Amino acid sequence: MCQQIKNQNNQFNINQVKYHNKQQQKQNIKSIKSLRNMNNYQKQINDQDSIIIELNYAVEKLKNQQLEVKGQLNQMDQGIGDLQEGIDKNSIKSKALQQKLSNLQTTNGIIQFQNFLFYNLIINQTGISQIQTILVLFGILCFLIFIFIYI
Repeated sequence: MCQQIKNQNNQFNINQVKYHNKQQQKQNIKSIKSLRNMNNYQKQINDQDSIIIELNYAVEKLKNQQLEVKGQLNQMDQGIGDLQEGIDKNSIKSKALQQKLSNLQTTNGIIQFQNFLFYNLIINQTGISQIQTILVLFGILCFLIFIFIYI
């Protein structure tokens, strides 16, 4: 009977060791799965980090391009403002020239026409535009024709 109890006790110990080994295997499998999951999560985090770095690079590049475009737009705006000022100045000069031509047409005086020509050639040289130059040359041509006809 003692032998039988020892056998049963041994069998119980063996079963207990087997059970403990199975539990340990299950725990090891859970740990391995957990490590795999952690590795997968770490890989996902690393992938996300690399994507974030790429996005940051793209955002910086867009920011630099935006600053460059903004600078160009400011330069264009300044150029348009300067152009508008030039147009306004030339418009005023054109109106003054039209007024002077209107006065010349009403008086038909050669002396006044000569004064007009010399005024535009000598006194007002800084702002002679193409239209004024053409009109001055046309006036000189008319004056020369007038001189050749009457002399």
